[in-house]
Amino acid sequence: MIQILLLALILGALYYVIRQLGAAEAKAPRLHARPAQKRLARAPAPRAAQPPAPAAAPPPKEALPPITAQANRTLTRGAQQVEELLRIASAVADQEVARRVGELCDTAERITDKIRQRPAALPLVQRHYDYYLQTAHRLMRQYEQFMSSPVYTKEMEFQAKRIEHALVGLQGSFLKALRKLLNDELVEVEVEVNTLEHMMRGESEPAQPMEARRMNS
Repeated sequence: MIQILLLALILGALYYVIRQLGAAEAKAPRLHARPAQKRLARAPAPRAAQPPAPAAAPPPKEALPPITAQANRTLTRGAQQVEELLRIASAVADQEVARRVGELCDTAERITDKIRQRPAALPLVQRHYDYYLQTAHRLMRQYEQFMSSPVYTKEMEFQAKRIEHALVGLQGSFLKALRKLLNDELVEVEVEVNTLEHMMRGESEPAQPMEARRMNS
C-alpha cells in the first residue's frame, strides 16, 4: 500500500514538472530567422555636366569705308534690281535664259562688293548702274510679260529672242565694268608696293658722315 502511494506521488510530481516546462516554452518569444537581404549595388553618382567649351570668336570683319548718301542710294537701287532679276530667272522656263540672267546677277553683285570696299571707284562704273543694270532689269521684266501672256504673237516671239541675245552683250558690259574696278585696284596696290620698296631701300642704305653728305650735295 505504501509503495502504491509513493508511485502516485512520483507520477504527480513528474506531471507537474512537465506542465511547468510546457507553459514556460509557450511564453518564450519565438525567434524567426531574418531573410537575407540582397545587397543593392550603389549606382554611381551622376557626373556633373561639363559646360560646353566656348566657341572660337570669329575674326572681326574689316570695317567698310564710309560711303556718301548718293552712292548708297545707287547701290541700294542696284541691289533691288539684282534681286528682281534673280526672281525672274527662277521663274523662267528656258534654262539657258535663266543661266544667262544668273551670270548677270553674279557679276553685278561682284561690282557692288568692290564699290562697298572702295566707294571712291564708283565714278568708274557709274554708267553700269545708270544704264546697263537698269536696262537688263527693264528688258527682263518685259520678257517675263511676254512669256506669261495668254496671247503670244510672232512679233512678241521675235522681241523675246532679241532680248535673249542681248543678255550676252549685257554680260560683256558688266564684265567690262568689273575689269575697270580690278585694274584700278591693281594700280592702287602697285603704288603701295612701290612706296614700300622705296622706303625699305632708304632704310637699308648705310648712314653717311656729315662731311660726306655735304660733299655729295
